Amino acid sequence: MKRLFVMLLCLFSSQVVAEAITPDPLELSLMSGHETSLEYKMGTDLRRLLKLHHIDLQVIPSSGAVENMVKVYEFPSIQLGIVPMDTLTYQSLYPLAQEFGVSAELQNIVSTMQLVLPLYAQTLHLIAPINLKQINDLNGKRIAIGRRSSGTHGSALSLLQLFRIKPDKLLPIDAPQALELMQAGRLDAAFHVAPLPDKQLNLVLQDTDKFHCLPIDLTQVPDQQLFAPLYQTAKISPQHYPWQPDTVSSLSVRTSLITTDTGDCAAVAKLARLVYDNLDWLQQHGHEKWREVTFDKAQLLAHRSLSPCVKTALQAH
Repeated sequence: MKRLFVMLLCLFSSQVVAEAITPDPLELSLMSGHETSLEYKMGTDLRRLLKLHHIDLQVIPSSGAVENMVKVYEFPSIQLGIVPMDTLTYQSLYPLAQEFGVSAELQNIVSTMQLVLPLYAQTLHLIAPINLKQINDLNGKRIAIGRRSSGTHGSALSLLQLFRIKPDKLLPIDAPQALELMQAGRLDAAFHVAPLPDKQLNLVLQDTDKFHCLPIDLTQVPDQQLFAPLYQTAKISPQHYPWQPDTVSSLSVRTSLITTDTGDCAAVAKLARLVYDNLDWLQQHGHEKWREVTFDKAQLLAHRSLSPCVKTALQAH
């Protein structure tokens, strides 16, 4: 009996010690996108990965990239967001910040945002009737530029300013509604930022030959050097969309994980290192878009917007 008592006491003591030395899981929050979006799906992949390493990641749905930035800026409990890199510009945010009541703090929002890791590329689609041939033809036209809280909205505003387009009217509506209005002759063009190809566009435009994607060429604008680091060249072809008559040049923008300069440095650095080291796991077990994600360590370390906390974590190995 005495021996049994000792064994039970040892077992109980071992359990208490194990519980005492097991640290509470680290908790982080990520602003993503609406619950059917690619951003939200990739956020849930990150949550599954981090759970294996004792980090609880709360993936918060949102209305889009601008809301993500504002919430990361406003709430210390939300350390991370997913946004296109061209949303991190004064030009794209100025008309939007007023909606969230932070227009006076706009410069602070832009200046405090820091890169954690780049993710995947999305392509800028500028869809118009076949009689419009170039972006300058949009002067005096009615243009859809996406919801005010979306990444499309920010990209559209940046490009319209960059190309010095003076439209007749800008409509803050997304692609599905915009395409309906275009087919009814009540709209002249629509911006849409999405991975290439976008199934949604093919579904709506597959049986028509009245629309196409206009080329977008940064070399045609005088201030292109200011925006060139944000964009890469992309090609949109008939192989992507049967309704597209020929191959045109466009732009792609990198969607990235961001934080602020007031975020939890150690926690964000730990997350970045885990994602960097376990990209293979995400590509094997996560959404297929992870297979397009690559990390170039030298380019990352040289990025002017990289979080110093993340930089230190990447340099440590």
